[in-house]
Amino acid sequence: MFTIYEILNGRFTRRVISSTEEFCLKSMTHLMVHAVAEDIICIINSFSNKCFLISKKDWHGCGTYPTDFSKFIEKPAKPSEEIDLPEERIRLSNNSVSFVIVPSYDCNLRCKYCYQQCNPELSREKITDDNLCSILSTIERYHLTHPEKYISIELFGGEPLLPENRDVIIRIFDFCVNNRFPVGITTNGVNLPFYLKDLVIYSGLNIQINTTIDSIAANECTRTGKNSEVDPHSSRILKAIRTLIHYGITVNVEMNIDQHNIDQLEDMIDFYRRNEYLASPLFNLGIARIDDRRFETGYDKMVTDTQLIAKLTEIKFDEPNIYFSFVKSMLALCRKIYPDFRQQELKYISNYCWASAPVDNVFYIDPDLDVYRCTFTVGRKQYSLFKFSTGAIENYTSPNRTYQEYPQCVECAIGGYCAGGCKLSSDVDFERMCSTEAADFMDFLNTLFYPEIRKKLSTQEIVF
Repeated sequence: MFTIYEILNGRFTRRVISSTEEFCLKSMTHLMVHAVAEDIICIINSFSNKCFLISKKDWHGCGTYPTDFSKFIEKPAKPSEEIDLPEERIRLSNNSVSFVIVPSYDCNLRCKYCYQQCNPELSREKITDDNLCSILSTIERYHLTHPEKYISIELFGGEPLLPENRDVIIRIFDFCVNNRFPVGITTNGVNLPFYLKDLVIYSGLNIQINTTIDSIAANECTRTGKNSEVDPHSSRILKAIRTLIHYGITVNVEMNIDQHNIDQLEDMIDFYRRNEYLASPLFNLGIARIDDRRFETGYDKMVTDTQLIAKLTEIKFDEPNIYFSFVKSMLALCRKIYPDFRQQELKYISNYCWASAPVDNVFYIDPDLDVYRCTFTVGRKQYSLFKFSTGAIENYTSPNRTYQEYPQCVECAIGGYCAGGCKLSSDVDFERMCSTEAADFMDFLNTLFYPEIRKKLSTQEIVF
């Protein structure tokens, strides 16, 4: 019999290993084993999502242990389907379907980091009346046959709120009024003033605006127009946001962090605090980071997950309406070590991201009726799942992409969390994706995770 301490919600939870029966651990290549004190070892099993402390005297690597220790150190026979989120959040997702309509792929900006607009094969034609009618009628038929489902309509692009798309937008709004569907809009925000009157008129649709402001400083330099910079202080967008909130419309502002603005992050959060945006229950502030999933934008000012997490650990904020949306491989460990980690991504532990998991029902539909699963694939015809129709929706099976996709990942100690990494990156250069993901993961462990455990050991008493 011996004791271990499982790491959960920022605390060490005592577990007594006492089974009289035994099993033999034949391999430990799937385990991450690290000394965090002179006589204490930290063990991470990414495949079973277990992380715990054990005394050096009780750990002897491969060999015989009590049977009830097996769930901590053996590799499971199949990938974990654990979801580390409240049951209510999971239940709501299972009963919901989001249809995301792309009116066109055209955009009024040419942001330097944009993963979509750099695609030379991207068509920017506006959706036809016939195709829009087909989309709306298909959604309506689905709603009639699935009255138990909570259906929402979202708009995506390109940039959906281009002035030339107004007739399409109003038609979709009217459709949502007739069917009592809520509406979400992902927009760069530049044309929010143009659509302000329409959004207020249709505010009863429970509209949610998702927009981006990367900096409120004068040196905003990544979000640019086709020919010039656009509103470097984002003053027009901020003014429109105030009006939207006043009329009861929820606004989510996301900041895309890179080398240009990571040191402004605390000032930006304080800006929204001082100006009372964060005091509103209708306002949410998201923190993401810029990435290059297919290694094609050529953007060279990115920061890593670890660098951004490190910056966030330095900043003090209590507001519940600040959230994160960038961590992938390290997410389960962040939730273990930081009691109030703000990312609520819905996926199995053994999935890299929500798009590779079978738990969120989201269909991106473009002007050609091509349907996509992942935000980063929208507009890339090689990733189209099917042409949008009732039958195709009914026959579609959501993905469940795990480490079993690649033999290398089955034998890799971080495989249970990394799960093969981003499929888009893997398709282009698996070795580059793998080495980058592994390097960032180990950097996270060595610079943040293990030091945080040592810090907690100095404040939480444990007795083996």
